[in-house]
Amino acid sequence: MKVAMFNSFNPSREYAFKILKEFKSMKKKDVDLFYTHYDDLTFNDPNVKKIWPMRLPVFRQLFNDYFYYPRKIPKYYNLYHFTNQGTSMYMKHLDKSKKTIVTIHDLVPFTNVVKNSFRNIVFRRIIRYSRNADKIIAISENTKKDIIKYLGIKENKIHVVYNGISHDVFYPRNKNSIRKKLGVNNKLIILHVTVDEPRKNIPVIIGAFDKLRRHYNNLLFVRIGYNTQGTLDLINKLGLRDHVKLFSFVDEKVLADWYNAADVFVFPSSYEGFGLPPIEAMASGCPVVSSNATSLAEVLGDAALLVNPTSVDDLYAKVKNVLDDKKLRDSLVKKGLKNAQRFTWKKCAQGTWNVYEKLI
Repeated sequence: MKVAMFNSFNPSREYAFKILKEFKSMKKKDVDLFYTHYDDLTFNDPNVKKIWPMRLPVFRQLFNDYFYYPRKIPKYYNLYHFTNQGTSMYMKHLDKSKKTIVTIHDLVPFTNVVKNSFRNIVFRRIIRYSRNADKIIAISENTKKDIIKYLGIKENKIHVVYNGISHDVFYPRNKNSIRKKLGVNNKLIILHVTVDEPRKNIPVIIGAFDKLRRHYNNLLFVRIGYNTQGTLDLINKLGLRDHVKLFSFVDEKVLADWYNAADVFVFPSSYEGFGLPPIEAMASGCPVVSSNATSLAEVLGDAALLVNPTSVDDLYAKVKNVLDDKKLRDSLVKKGLKNAQRFTWKKCAQGTWNVYEKLI
């Protein structure tokens, strides 16, 4: 069985590349990964191949996704796996005899957690190509429900395969030495990791932090991920700039350090297809306070304290409980470490291969 995987993100930090590595450890050698990310990346891996985009002055991504990439797909594979929903349109020029699979990570553009922008209208149109696939992989039961609800795909066509995390990167380390290395020895640290989008409810976190710092003189909020001007303005308006550390991006090793250094990880998102950051935090031995919405209750279970994602007071109260109660912290750490073991790239790759075998 010759398999072609397609990915439109930087594969070095993404789902497709992780499961390709696991396929190799499983001795599944006839799998190639094609990626269409715009970065000029080099890999010493004969199974990772680049499809170069047309570099146009306007509408570059739209042109490449709709017209160019679908025509560049090699036709000699038995099975085609489109590893994110944005690549599902690539299948439109394939022979109907070819077997196809699409992994759907979330259906954010169909929900009420985002504005009805032109970008989301286009993306909804793109995702609908997934209906033509022979099989769908959903990364959570919640995503499976959304696929049935928004795309009308029959349940027996959808298979749930959970994401994994890199346990060789995210694991408990010596907290004191990590804090010393990061220069935050005497701080109580609240950590948040994700992009800045309305559904992530960052103003809720900032509001809760503003209330919490009145109780703790040494409280520090660390946020890793791009920040909008609105977030920066809110931090300045509340006079929190000296109590906050902001990083647009850090590599995995530094991210793992911050998970280990933090006293609590917060994640009050209104919508997630899976939710990798809280699982990474758990694997690193950090207590988690998370939203009770969508997939998060499913993948976190009782290993996290769950909150109403839009309630400042609820988040404030739950985080304060964690900071004040050592017994609770220790319990969350223990449960979190156990829960994180459910999610490995090896399990993800094996589950994915099992779906392949249903078609070939």
